[in-house]
Amino acid sequence: MSLSLEDINVSRLFSGALDVPIIQETSLSLDNLEFAWGLHRGQIISYFNLVPGNLLRLQPELKTAIESEQVALCPPNALIKKLAALQDRNMKEPMHNRRMFTEVFPFQAYEYRIVPLVKGLTLYARDPATHTVSVLKGTSNSFPSFTCKANPAFVLSFASDGLLDPPDDIKSKLGLRNAMYDCFRPWQTGCPPLDFYKDSYVGEFGRSIPMKYRQLLPTTAPVRKMDVDSDDSELQKVVEDLDSVMADASMADNDDAEMWIWRR
Repeated sequence: MSLSLEDINVSRLFSGALDVPIIQETSLSLDNLEFAWGLHRGQIISYFNLVPGNLLRLQPELKTAIESEQVALCPPNALIKKLAALQDRNMKEPMHNRRMFTEVFPFQAYEYRIVPLVKGLTLYARDPATHTVSVLKGTSNSFPSFTCKANPAFVLSFASDGLLDPPDDIKSKLGLRNAMYDCFRPWQTGCPPLDFYKDSYVGEFGRSIPMKYRQLLPTTAPVRKMDVDSDDSELQKVVEDLDSVMADASMADNDDAEMWIWRR
């Protein structure tokens, strides 16, 4: 029988499990995640309250151990390589030709490994029926596993930081080699192209805009054609001017781009 995550802890003392959202408004590099995962800017917000796809049920002490990189949650290697391949593809494709992460990782139950990253750290399992607590061990060449409905892309972004540079014996046992670096690279380096920001404005979603794009984007919500009365020719002209500037700006997608000034 596969364990659930709420029945695993780093001590023998079990209490009520916490509901921990994985991807949150305060998560880092949300623009990079959205671009690499085939989403439009701001689209990831619709997943914040998704249960159980964006939720982990954790014992409080296990939550602390994950956040301090003493423990990591790790999908099977095949899923890690799938995510790396998806991100690599999306980083190279035009915006309209990217593939959404849910096509590769539909929302369903997945099996994960729980990996202690500190020598001497003992994991414990609680039998959900009898509440008997016992030491949780893997086999000689694998780590203990559990089943969870959290999406692997979300889990990797939250609970796997310690796998970037684990102890040598853990690295050998996991057999990950460069797979984790391939997953993390799009989240931590570079930035999406200007096209990704074309319908955005500075400060939208409470996020910053890459410095090289800030003078190319409006500082307030742009006027949309759908919001303009067709009889208001003056306002319609403003909208058309804005569209024209954005079209020109998208052609200047480099650090030396001309400084555009937005006017009403």
